[in-house]
Amino acid sequence: MSYVITIHPCPTKFVGDMVDMIISTDAQSLDFSLVYDEETIIEEEYVAAQGTVRVGGLRKVIDGILRGQMIPEGGQDYMKGNFSFVIDGVEAFNQTLYISKHRNMEDSTGNKNILSHGRCDVCYPGIHHPLTFISYNNVRFNAKLCDAQGNILDEVQPQALNVPYTEECMPDNLFFNIRNGAKIIYTLGNETFISYIDKRSYPDAVLFRFLNIYDAPETLLAKKAMSVKPNSTDEIGVINGEQKRFGIEGDDEYMVESGALMMQDQYLQWRDLMMSREVQVYYKGSWLPIIISKPNYQQSFRKATLDGVSFSFKMANKQDSLI
Repeated sequence: MSYVITIHPCPTKFVGDMVDMIISTDAQSLDFSLVYDEETIIEEEYVAAQGTVRVGGLRKVIDGILRGQMIPEGGQDYMKGNFSFVIDGVEAFNQTLYISKHRNMEDSTGNKNILSHGRCDVCYPGIHHPLTFISYNNVRFNAKLCDAQGNILDEVQPQALNVPYTEECMPDNLFFNIRNGAKIIYTLGNETFISYIDKRSYPDAVLFRFLNIYDAPETLLAKKAMSVKPNSTDEIGVINGEQKRFGIEGDDEYMVESGALMMQDQYLQWRDLMMSREVQVYYKGSWLPIIISKPNYQQSFRKATLDGVSFSFKMANKQDSLI
């Protein structure tokens, strides 16, 4: 018997690009196994239909194994893993894969090493700004502080590890003097990522932290004042013919507006926040988990501009409150 893999299940290094594995065979059936770090995760027998076997569901399985962490800085030890694809007891191939919840249409080749959806963003002095990097062969990424004309004012080389690494890229955390800087240019290999520095003050701003499509932590600043709609949940019972409320818990709903966005890539980040499995809001020095609801986007496609993003959220822990 023989087989040929006609469709590779993951053409890139990111799980979000994974498709069903198609195998052509002259046998009536074959055994398939998926091995992760020497542990067998899947072990199944497939019956061929007209000389073809389709192995599906791999993305969901691997997505459940790999994950990112909402750590402010340090190695993301669980974002990658080595997987062996075994057919009839013989390893067909193995591949190192990195977590990605969705496919990044901006990166069809899957070569991204700076784990943010777009190619640029906006950062703010004094505001948390984590970025996660896939370093390789101990190659350090460069961070260059530049003025509006692109002249380099300062340059640093942060940590280098052979695992995905989250760096606190707050402008004043990387550079002592950002007064004359207009942007920070990050380079890693052939990839360039730009953070434009916004030095304006936003007294009513609300900061959110989330895991993006790569399960890497990012932050976004909503510049407009947040509003709240009081709400509660309860149970109603009847005592002596009168209705009474029991188990009353606060369940306030908070409304947020991003303010005007400077570039289309910011929309990609806000969309990541809406689709994130984990989102937190920064309040009085602590990160509190929230549940996103009712997202809304306002965009003029004719002018190719994005006016802003608005959404509502509730506290994931009903004991928490922002009031």
